[in-house]
Amino acid sequence: MFAISTQKLADNTDTIWKFQRYGLVIDFEVRTALPPPLNIFYYCWWAITWTYRALQYRPFKKDTFKFKDLFLSSEVKSQSKPLADDDYTYLKLLADQVYDAHHSHTSAETLAMLQWERIKWFGQELEANKRMMRQLHGKQAEMERSLKLLVSKTK
Repeated sequence: MFAISTQKLADNTDTIWKFQRYGLVIDFEVRTALPPPLNIFYYCWWAITWTYRALQYRPFKKDTFKFKDLFLSSEVKSQSKPLADDDYTYLKLLADQVYDAHHSHTSAETLAMLQWERIKWFGQELEANKRMMRQLHGKQAEMERSLKLLVSKTK
């Protein structure tokens, strides 16, 4: 009995070790660098940087979005000559086409068709469940009759 438990534990030692190591790494990842009395400074810094990033965030809008920034990293900006405005216009046109193509697939007609398919599927499932319930009701009635017959024969 003890040998079986030992063998099971030996088989799972690698998995247990990996799980515990993962927990330890996540614990150190989440933990602040400063000890508890000083970690208030860390949380203040985190709140300031989060607020700054939230204020800088701009959702994708065609009018206000700087399309050039999509294609130029900071390294490319500093090393090479930027692309011509015609290139950016062409790339923006391509991006608009991709965006429009993606959203045309999820049009109202497509959504209506998907909803109709789901309604039909639910209707079929409902009919199948009704048939099963009728069969179960019939089997229940048959069992009750056979039980009554068995009780009447024993008397």
